[in-house]
Parts: sequence; C-alpha cells; structure tokens
Amino acid sequence: MGLDTTGEYTYIITCAHVIKDAGIKVKVQTEDGTSFDAQIVGYDQRTDVGVVKVKSRGFTPAEFGDSTA
Repeated sequence: MGLDTTGEYTYIITCAHVIKDAGIKVKVQTEDGTSFDAQIVGYDQRTDVGVVKVKSRGFTPAEFGDSTA
C-alpha cells in the first residue's frame, strides 16, 4: 500500500490483536451506527498497535483523558 496523498482517507488507530488475523474483513462503525469498510494499513503485535484506513472524511477525533486530573 502506498502513501495516501489525496486526502480522501481517514487513518484510525486500533489494537493489533483486533486486526491481525489473516483474511478478516474490517469495518469501522461510528456512534450513530454508520458502517465503513476499512483496509488494514499495518500493525505491530509487540506494542499491540494497529492502523486501518477508511475512504471517508469528517470523523471527530477521540479525546484522551488526563490521568493527572
């Protein structure tokens, strides 16, 4: 897979153990129930981090909490 320079994809971080099995189909579902087919970009089992991409824009990024608060 090449680098997307068109800006038509959104890249989403997930857990590697969720997407690592060969031949699986990945879908991303938003809070309102909208579903998107996703492509696996890659993953690292050691750190359990994976990346998928969907051909859509306009997602609201997740906000991470402040563990000191």
